[in-house]
Amino acid sequence: MIITADRYPTYSVCKRGLTALFAQDAWKAAIAASHVTHAFMLGGGGSPAKDYELLLSLLSNPATKDDPIRMLLVDINPYMIAQSQDGLGLFIRDLPDRGRLWIQALEDDLLQLDHPDPVRKSLLERPKGAVFVITGNTIGNLSERRFFTALSGIAKKGDLLVVGCGIMDNISVNELQSEDSSKYTDHTILSFVRPGVEYAIRQNHLRQSLDHALKHSVRAEVRPGTQGGLSDVPGSCSVVLTLKADEGDIVLLRSARYPSKNLTAFAARHGWEPICVVPSPMDKQYAQFAFRFGKVDSENGIGERQ
Repeated sequence: MIITADRYPTYSVCKRGLTALFAQDAWKAAIAASHVTHAFMLGGGGSPAKDYELLLSLLSNPATKDDPIRMLLVDINPYMIAQSQDGLGLFIRDLPDRGRLWIQALEDDLLQLDHPDPVRKSLLERPKGAVFVITGNTIGNLSERRFFTALSGIAKKGDLLVVGCGIMDNISVNELQSEDSSKYTDHTILSFVRPGVEYAIRQNHLRQSLDHALKHSVRAEVRPGTQGGLSDVPGSCSVVLTLKADEGDIVLLRSARYPSKNLTAFAARHGWEPICVVPSPMDKQYAQFAFRFGKVDSENGIGERQ
């Protein structure tokens, strides 16, 4: 799987960024003030090392030192969930306070979390504070408006949110194009999209072999986020990986990059006020954003949910 590939850089960049965030005094104060005992990992299946870093942070919170800590892995891919559960089991087996941990999984679409469902509702219930986490630039593959609408529908006042994503602060579009073109044509990415390319060739009756398509027809380009509805955040750009064909480009994946202040403002309109933004020590164009829910948006009336 792609997240276990030795040369896939974003996983390590994101993990180091989380470690840097969890060392911040602002973060420690936030989890203490909100009495966070529940963590909801959204679309993060397959990333047990990052899940483990969060568990360590929550276990070390003096405000909840006697409380059990529960983590819910939410992903639409059951195989990624299974990988996380297996990996976490190995990580926590030697922890002295592993008895405080309770890890569950929910195979679900994270954009549907605000829709009524008895099982979903029971798993999302919590007596104290929660942190929602979406890392690995997963938000850049989604409609940000749908994500924040769903999340604000289940959040309670004081809940926290961590978003890990690519940013485009102090970098030109040309520089972004150069960096991401090489990153997204790395062999690990091509291995990841190989099944999708094979399917596209078969479904569209393309006259090229799979190996030829991967070597010569897969291209990465940077497009304005507003082009074709690639992103809802103003000023963003999206890296789009396409398969070139005579009949027209076939989109394999897309991933948005954001000006930090624009993403922060977008979240605020949905009731999430910023706590801090921490760039990864490995890549300053990748950052972890921490937010707290509860600020009222005067335009949309969102926030202050008890």
